[in-house]
Amino acid sequence: MKNIIKIFIKDLKSICTNFFPLLICGALVIIASCYAVFNIFSNWDPYGNTDNLTILVYNNDKGYTAEDGTEYNQGDSIIENLKENKSIDWKVADTKNALIEAVTNGDVYAGIVIDEDFSKDMLDFLSADSGFQKPEITYYDNGKKNAVAVKVTDTAVETLQSTINKTFLETVVKTVMEQVSDIVNESGEENAADLIISKLTSINDNLVQYDQIITDFTSENQEMHGKLDIAQRELENVQGDINNGISDVQSIQGGLTDTKTSYQQFSATMNSLLGDMENSLATVASDVQNSRLLTSDIDQLNSILNKTLTDVSGLYDTAMNVRKNYSSETIKTFITAIQTLNSSLITVQQVNIQAPDLSTLDQALGNCASQISSLQDTYNNVVTPEINGVLDNMNMVLENVTITMQTLNNLTGNAGTLFSNIDTTITYTDESLAQVQTVIREISSKLQNVLEEVQTASDSEKMQILVSFLTGDADSYGKYFSEIIQVDTNVVFPVDNYGSACSVFYVVLALYVLALILTSELKVEADTTELTDVKPYQTYFGRYLTFWLLGFIQSLLLSAFLVFIMKIQCQHVITFFVVNAIISFVFTNITYSCVKTFGLIYGRTLATILVIFQMSTGGCTYSVEQIPSSMRWLSAYMPFTYCSNALREVCFGYTNYDLSIYLGKLMIFVAVSLFFGLVVRGPIYNLMVFIDTRLQETGIMGVKEEEEEDEEEEEYDEEEYDDDDGEYIDVEEREGGDRNE
Repeated sequence: MKNIIKIFIKDLKSICTNFFPLLICGALVIIASCYAVFNIFSNWDPYGNTDNLTILVYNNDKGYTAEDGTEYNQGDSIIENLKENKSIDWKVADTKNALIEAVTNGDVYAGIVIDEDFSKDMLDFLSADSGFQKPEITYYDNGKKNAVAVKVTDTAVETLQSTINKTFLETVVKTVMEQVSDIVNESGEENAADLIISKLTSINDNLVQYDQIITDFTSENQEMHGKLDIAQRELENVQGDINNGISDVQSIQGGLTDTKTSYQQFSATMNSLLGDMENSLATVASDVQNSRLLTSDIDQLNSILNKTLTDVSGLYDTAMNVRKNYSSETIKTFITAIQTLNSSLITVQQVNIQAPDLSTLDQALGNCASQISSLQDTYNNVVTPEINGVLDNMNMVLENVTITMQTLNNLTGNAGTLFSNIDTTITYTDESLAQVQTVIREISSKLQNVLEEVQTASDSEKMQILVSFLTGDADSYGKYFSEIIQVDTNVVFPVDNYGSACSVFYVVLALYVLALILTSELKVEADTTELTDVKPYQTYFGRYLTFWLLGFIQSLLLSAFLVFIMKIQCQHVITFFVVNAIISFVFTNITYSCVKTFGLIYGRTLATILVIFQMSTGGCTYSVEQIPSSMRWLSAYMPFTYCSNALREVCFGYTNYDLSIYLGKLMIFVAVSLFFGLVVRGPIYNLMVFIDTRLQETGIMGVKEEEEEDEEEEEYDEEEYDDDDGEYIDVEEREGGDRNE
């Protein structure tokens, strides 16, 4: 324990009694903390500044004239309402093309075009010739301008759509109730009850019919869902067959390539064989012409003729095999030439055996040589080009087949995307129709209740019931039915702003950044020259205390600045300081143990890899459930996961004993890092030295350069610079010269 304290105190004296080390350590603490401060400040309230996001609106609505001559333009009403909405910078475009061009060029984030029949489709919904047409708006967004901004504009458009749907339902119900109220006003009290009951019954029948139409329509949509699912599965099967076909075609192409190579080898062998036959016959013919054919020559000629006949017979068999697989006049001509050559060689052999007449033999040999030359010419100039052409044509056909199948594969993929989009559209349509159907059923239910009540009432009571029901405010009915369900939102753990929400991530990251930087600026090996009987664990903890102290100071400064200066949301301030100190302790221990165990290069690399994985899988920004499943399993093994969860508990409110659980799991990481730093380091020390030695031999890696620089500095300390001569002079030599003088 004494050696640990001595090492720690010596390190503190080295830092505090030297200006530059003290300055560097302070700068490291402040710079690492600034990483969190600047990022939290820049993300303080981005969703409160959405009024700087510009969305263009173009009203193409032609308006609608009611039966009483009243003119309506719902598009103008929407634009007026949008101008009053200050959450988004809504601007009106002059033309539709200008809007699309502005979105395409990135001048604005999104654009909305109101359809020309928007008012007609909204106000004429209940007419006989409306065709059940829904009002439409067209939305354009620039996805590449900014990912988060586009999500905000998407939300704005969805809110606008919800508002329009609400207005649409309100208009439908208001129109129905106004028409019903007009019946009462026009009928008066005299004999009006029967007329009103008749009208209400007719309206109720129409509503029931509308309800059935929507039911049938959604039922058809459900069938369409099923058909789309089947089509999607069939497309997947077709894509699999196409991919298998592409593989088969590529395999055949490989076979063709092998066939062409084999044929080229066979062609070379064929030419060599025909050349040898021609040379052998030419030698014998020369001897015959010079009248030097002896008995031994006759025997040699028989031997050559026998070999040539054997080669020609093999050539004939090969040509016949080719003819079985490929029928062509060229092959037939080539076989005929081989047969003629074979007959000529047999004739020469017979002449040579029976009565070797030199003139007859010379003539027969000349015929054979001529036929061999003709056969070789036919093979090279006719047969070979034709076979190569066939192989090239087959390869070209297979390439075209491959391109066609790849095109089909792309088309099926696009069809799958189209089916998916159609399925999504049908889903949205069903949701909208479900809202309309709910309103229709609610109105029909009320009408049915009134009609049943009227049927059992007396004549005087009938009129009172009908007047009470029909003389209500149409606007009130419209507003009620457009908002049948009222949502009451209760936030369990409210967060004041986005800056406070993201502070848990940037605080954790800043603490790890300092822990990583310290391994680069401070040495992990302690100076033990003045100590005795030093144990490895003493040097470990003695130097680590310096790392811990700097991390602890950073956690205090960062916590104080965030809580008291930036005023982030923090329900438990003291616990916030304590948790940040614990997190700093965990991170400094992990990075210190990495470098201590695996050396400067490998340890820092490992610590850097850890922070890369933790930033993407620690659940600090997006929840763990939102990241890809292939990386989701890593979150349970990353300290960032438990650090950010612990800070959420401190900042936004406790949940049972979750904070204790998160801190307990962090201690597991400390135990693992201590195991590597104290236990694993010893057995692998020689291995790390061996690897580092090999790296030093490269001349660009390893840690030897720092030691050599220290030695060079010591050498320069023993020399003195001579201003007169402009060179270094050894101090000992100069002192020796002075003594001699």
